[in-house]
Amino acid sequence: LQLAGPANAQEQAGSLTDAIARGAPILELRARYEEVEQAGRPNDGEAATLRTRVGWQTAKWNGLQALIEFEDVRQLGPETYDTSLNGRTTYGQVFDPETTELNRLQLVWSPDPAFTATLGRQRINLDDQRFIGGSAWRQDEQTFDAVRIDTRQGQFDATYIYAAHVNRTSADDQDWDSATHVLTAGHS
Repeated sequence: LQLAGPANAQEQAGSLTDAIARGAPILELRARYEEVEQAGRPNDGEAATLRTRVGWQTAKWNGLQALIEFEDVRQLGPETYDTSLNGRTTYGQVFDPETTELNRLQLVWSPDPAFTATLGRQRINLDDQRFIGGSAWRQDEQTFDAVRIDTRQGQFDATYIYAAHVNRTSADDQDWDSATHVLTAGHS
């Protein structure tokens, strides 16, 4: 279940307060059930969880747009699974621990259609997400504290990313500090 008002958030606002007021809410609820039969574990893991995301995305103002989003993951029933953090090692592993955290807090500057810069905690999904992505199948999304620059010139596009921190899928206990540079380019 998702609720968002992207039409308002894409319009240009006359002032900063107008950009905030004409923004769009973010509300997403996702229930998930996973059952795991794992070799070497005497009990199957069963996890029923609910992820809730709430936030706000402003309208554009002078090429700027801001977004804030919180994420909460709760179990719905007995904790009969091993999150790798809860000590329930006799159960199959399901890496969806309970957590509440800031999922995204970003500022996007796009002065023209050929250039976009994004600063802050953000979702980054490159190509097929084989190496860099949000791990969307988990309840706690992987996000990045990063600077991202995207450019497109005709059939050529390029993205540069500097990631200082990786907010991984197992709550704050498993996050990584980083100093990662990524450059990807393509021609269609």
